[in-house]
Amino acid sequence: MIEGKDSIRRRYKKKRADLGPEQRAALSGQLIAQAMAFLASRGQVRHIHLFLPIARLYEVDTTLLIDRLVESGRKLYTSVTDFSAKKMQTVSLVPGTKWEEDERGIPVPSNFQVVEHEGQIDLVFLPLLAFDLEGFRIGYGMGYYDQFLSRLPNGVLKVGLSYFPAEERLPREHHDVPMDACILPKEILYFIR
Repeated sequence: MIEGKDSIRRRYKKKRADLGPEQRAALSGQLIAQAMAFLASRGQVRHIHLFLPIARLYEVDTTLLIDRLVESGRKLYTSVTDFSAKKMQTVSLVPGTKWEEDERGIPVPSNFQVVEHEGQIDLVFLPLLAFDLEGFRIGYGMGYYDQFLSRLPNGVLKVGLSYFPAEERLPREHHDVPMDACILPKEILYFIR
């Protein structure tokens, strides 16, 4: 019997919590180093969408990437979720931005400008709980990122960041958008389509 998405979500949330703060911080540092190595050979990638970590869900600390990406000349974006419209809005992310948590604990820039033309984004770093060997991911089940990715032009790189290795195969639905790569603390996996 195939494990359901809700069961997988619970299992991976527990695995994250069980890591503890020191191990999560060390793994986040390794993931950021791998992300910079991934980008080192991709100078054409100039516009990057980055998720901001939800502390209570023990997500990868992507704030460690912000200054490094800006120093490398990249333009950064993140999202603000409009829960009533069930949609993410892309906003510019600038160095020195202060954060506030929204009603669900998601970090949101205190001052932001909505980006009307998302077509310039070259790469999206994706949050995930689990992923499989074919590049499909399981997030929190709201579908916001799959909806966001479906609005972007073909060719945008979709790259996950994961503390944990891939599952062999995860359950999926017709609207799930596969990743192009997933960065792990010690390696980078690429998915061929």
